[in-house]
Amino acid sequence: DSIVTRAIATNISQGGIFVEYLDLDAVKMIEGLETVEAIPVEIQIHPSNNFPEEYHLEGVIRRKETRKRGLGLAVQFK
Repeated sequence: DSIVTRAIATNISQGGIFVEYLDLDAVKMIEGLETVEAIPVEIQIHPSNNFPEEYHLEGVIRRKETRKRGLGLAVQFK
Protein backbone atom coordinates (compact mmCIF):
# COMPACT_ATOMS: atom_id res chain seq x y z
CA ASP A 1 0.00 0.00 0.00
CA SER A 2 1.33 3.42 -0.95
CA ILE A 3 0.73 6.68 0.88
CA VAL A 4 0.96 9.89 -1.12
CA THR A 5 1.61 13.05 0.89
CA ARG A 6 2.92 16.58 0.56
CA ALA A 7 5.50 18.06 2.89
CA ILE A 8 7.75 21.07 3.20
CA ALA A 9 11.49 20.48 2.81
CA THR A 10 13.18 22.24 5.72
CA ASN A 11 16.69 20.88 5.15
CA ILE A 12 18.24 19.34 2.04
CA SER A 13 21.78 18.18 1.32
CA GLN A 14 23.59 15.80 -0.99
CA GLY A 15 22.84 12.93 1.37
CA GLY A 16 19.18 13.48 2.08
CA ILE A 17 16.24 15.64 2.97
CA PHE A 18 14.27 16.51 6.09
CA VAL A 19 10.59 17.21 5.52
CA GLU A 20 7.86 18.50 7.81
CA TYR A 21 4.17 17.82 7.50
CA LEU A 22 1.61 20.54 8.11
CA ASP A 23 -1.33 18.49 6.75
CA LEU A 24 -2.98 16.86 9.78
CA ASP A 25 -4.42 14.02 7.67
CA ALA A 26 -0.93 13.10 6.44
CA VAL A 27 0.42 13.31 10.00
CA LYS A 28 -2.28 10.92 11.22
CA MET A 29 -1.53 8.43 8.41
CA ILE A 30 2.19 8.41 9.13
CA GLU A 31 1.78 8.34 12.91
CA GLY A 32 -0.50 5.33 12.44
CA LEU A 33 2.34 3.29 10.94
CA GLU A 34 4.04 1.02 13.46
CA THR A 35 7.48 1.86 12.16
CA VAL A 36 8.66 4.06 9.31
CA GLU A 37 12.39 3.43 9.46
CA ALA A 38 13.75 1.75 6.29
CA ILE A 39 10.54 2.35 4.29
CA PRO A 40 11.47 3.22 0.69
CA VAL A 41 10.12 6.53 -0.61
CA GLU A 42 9.86 8.39 -3.89
CA ILE A 43 10.35 12.15 -3.71
CA GLN A 44 9.23 14.77 -6.19
CA ILE A 45 10.64 18.26 -5.80
CA HIS A 46 8.62 20.71 -7.84
CA PRO A 47 10.17 23.79 -9.46
CA SER A 48 10.61 26.80 -7.18
CA ASN A 49 13.00 29.70 -6.62
CA ASN A 50 15.50 27.27 -5.07
CA PHE A 51 15.05 24.47 -7.61
CA PRO A 52 14.33 25.70 -11.15
CA GLU A 53 13.83 22.14 -12.42
CA GLU A 54 11.64 19.28 -11.21
CA TYR A 55 13.47 16.41 -9.50
CA HIS A 56 12.43 12.79 -8.93
CA LEU A 57 14.50 10.98 -6.29
CA GLU A 58 14.41 7.70 -4.38
CA GLY A 59 15.28 7.35 -0.74
CA VAL A 60 14.68 5.51 2.49
CA ILE A 61 13.25 6.90 5.73
CA ARG A 62 15.86 7.01 8.50
CA ARG A 63 13.84 8.52 11.36
CA LYS A 64 10.57 10.16 12.37
CA GLU A 65 10.44 13.20 14.66
CA THR A 66 7.42 14.60 16.44
CA ARG A 67 7.64 18.37 16.68
CA LYS A 68 5.54 21.10 18.23
CA ARG A 69 3.90 21.97 14.93
CA GLY A 70 3.70 18.54 13.38
CA LEU A 71 5.72 15.59 12.21
CA GLY A 72 9.05 15.41 10.41
CA LEU A 73 10.83 12.68 8.47
CA ALA A 74 14.53 12.34 7.69
CA VAL A 75 15.05 10.63 4.32
CA GLN A 76 18.40 9.40 3.01
CA PHE A 77 18.80 9.52 -0.77
CA LYS A 78 19.71 6.30 -2.55
